[in-house]
Amino acid sequence: MLPKIKRNSKPVLFDHKIKVGRYPKILVALQAFFIFAWLSILTDTDSFYGVYVLCAILGIMSIWDLHVRVRGGTCKDHLSGNCALGVILLAAVFSVAVILANYPLVHLFSEYEDIFAGFRIFCMFFGGWSIAANILLSLLIHIPLPLEAQLVPTRPVAFFCTCFFLIAAVDLTFLWGMEYPGILTRDSISTIRQIITGEYNNTMPFWHTKTVEVFYRIGYALYGEINAAIAFYMSVQVLFLAACLAYALVTMYQSKVPRWYLFCAAGIYLLLPYQIYYSVTLWKDVLFGAAACLMGTSLYRIIRKIGKSSALNGLFFTIGSIGFCLWRTNGWYAFLVAALVMVFAMRGRFCKVRRIMAAIAVICWVLLNPLLSSWNIPKTDMVEAFSIPLQQIARVIADECWVEEEDEQMLSQAFDLEVMHDEYVPYLADPIKFHALRRENRVYLQEHLTDYAKLYLRLGRQYPGEYWKAWIDQTKGYWNGGYNGGSQYYMYAEGVCENELGIQHTVRSDTVKSFFDTYFMYVEWNGLSPILYGIGLQVWILVACFFVNICKKRDEFLLEIPLLILMVGLWLGTPVYAEFRYAYPLVLSIPAVLAATLFHAETGAEPYTEKKRTL
Repeated sequence: MLPKIKRNSKPVLFDHKIKVGRYPKILVALQAFFIFAWLSILTDTDSFYGVYVLCAILGIMSIWDLHVRVRGGTCKDHLSGNCALGVILLAAVFSVAVILANYPLVHLFSEYEDIFAGFRIFCMFFGGWSIAANILLSLLIHIPLPLEAQLVPTRPVAFFCTCFFLIAAVDLTFLWGMEYPGILTRDSISTIRQIITGEYNNTMPFWHTKTVEVFYRIGYALYGEINAAIAFYMSVQVLFLAACLAYALVTMYQSKVPRWYLFCAAGIYLLLPYQIYYSVTLWKDVLFGAAACLMGTSLYRIIRKIGKSSALNGLFFTIGSIGFCLWRTNGWYAFLVAALVMVFAMRGRFCKVRRIMAAIAVICWVLLNPLLSSWNIPKTDMVEAFSIPLQQIARVIADECWVEEEDEQMLSQAFDLEVMHDEYVPYLADPIKFHALRRENRVYLQEHLTDYAKLYLRLGRQYPGEYWKAWIDQTKGYWNGGYNGGSQYYMYAEGVCENELGIQHTVRSDTVKSFFDTYFMYVEWNGLSPILYGIGLQVWILVACFFVNICKKRDEFLLEIPLLILMVGLWLGTPVYAEFRYAYPLVLSIPAVLAATLFHAETGAEPYTEKKRTL
């Protein structure tokens, strides 16, 4: 299904021409048939069907584009054998992922025999493979797209200030007119309670709590009232987020990204409901997402040498990286792994970046370990990291699989098996962690962790299908299409949850409330919502960008590494199957990542080259 690749004994990326062979209409028709079958089988999916339709449309367009190019003899692009193999394997991964996420539709892991199950799986596999393979091949042929030569970024400061003002104005109007003093959930109330009582823990990241406390104290000193103090902090958060987003937009502007793309990115940051809601929500994920965007954008500027001050780019990279490490618990681990991978990938280049990352790793380790220990700050409960293993064991119990008496007794010492059976929810680990796992027995579980690990492996060997189903249902929101969840989870919160601290939600302007309510209703009901809110779609875009940059030997692949590691971490330990705020760093960073991939410096900005030292 791919054009034949001329192979060499010594492959070099983009040094071999595609052999213009036959790409007959029968091959186009066959792939179209499989794609139609793929869509037909997925009509009853619980995912966003619109995402699959979009992928199918792009796949058909790519197939026809390749057919016309090969038939017309215009396919002169370069592609290595390694990249062709990567297209084949990545397309297979995409296809298998869609099948796994929709295993009930094809009766995968089913106990019942179905003579049509194999045919459905066959059609779905080749339909999904045709879509992904042709899209990737078409991207490799067309990218890089031309930059806008007529766009001369002569006034970046004015552009930054305009973007910053517009974003901040919309969000502050929403905050002070409709959602005063901000949106606070139970996690938010816990953060404020720690600030008031002085009894800190790391369940809500300690350094995020201290960041909130600095501005909360200033607000309270100015106004002497808790709601005003919280509103003061939320205003600071709005301004910081607006500055990070405006920084990303001015970076695209300075790299001569076409106007149409710049307007789309600005619209995403300015007008989408989740951006407005998140800007005024007291969650660690908001500052963490802003830090990830700042870190990635400044690295983008360093790679492409955007701006007159490299020191300023380095400073913003440092600020974003520190926030990335300190404002969410898994951020530190993701940064550490990303730093090791990136230092290896840089191979002696970007010396300043490597020195900054090494210094940040040391500083944040001290802040998160010896310092917190010396202050007797309790660490995060270790059980939080075991959401997926707990869900897999619970799936075995909930599906009433036979378990040996010895293993059942061992489980009973830490878990309430009746609760595990009755309250198991495939998409949420909280009922198992907080109800079935007895709090008084958590210490026992940690002391006998090795024994329970052996039990976990025994049950996995005995019931691999149950383990697969539990893992898929618990993580599929982060690697497949998108999910609205229905009543299963919320994309964003509203108002203030019940509390004893005196924090009250107030609508200060009925006109502002009426305007935003009407606007949000129209946006949420349009057909684009699934595409804009699909976490899995954003992950597919991220993986495609990473693959294209690797194949084209571009340093921009470094931008995707921290985000990919964050997503992989969710595949291994998420407590909720599709929590949008967990993917918020990816959502904020995708416009810049996509711009760095589509519009490359080869056609515009000067590529990065390090100056050699001279004596």
